[in-house]
Amino acid sequence: RTLSKVVITTNERGKPSGDAFVQLECEADVDKARKHNREYIGKRFVVVEKIDLSQYVRETQDSEILKKKTTATVSTDKRNSVEQKMVTNYYIKLSGLPWKATEKEIAEFLVDCEIVGNVVIINNETGR
Repeated sequence: RTLSKVVITTNERGKPSGDAFVQLECEADVDKARKHNREYIGKRFVVVEKIDLSQYVRETQDSEILKKKTTATVSTDKRNSVEQKMVTNYYIKLSGLPWKATEKEIAEFLVDCEIVGNVVIINNETGR
């Protein structure tokens, strides 16, 4: 199982917003993640919804993903396999997270999904 690209957004005061955005490896993982809709992390249930690349970029301000999307090439070379995995079109939004939710808790919540990339806490330009 790969480590996750989980972006936990924060508000203008730097506090967690209760939302996280996750990049998954394939459509089957999106389906697996959606089966966790309204399951609990701690005492809060989490809403899981599929989003597209443009919403992911807008919400996370992760413009690097667009650069990778436009520069990646299809190859069977193992050196490019990591870069190819970073260029997926499979994203979900988790809403209603406990404010103290950690990257580890989110990865455990989505334990049956292949998640791509790194765990990141981000405070974007709009404070989200």
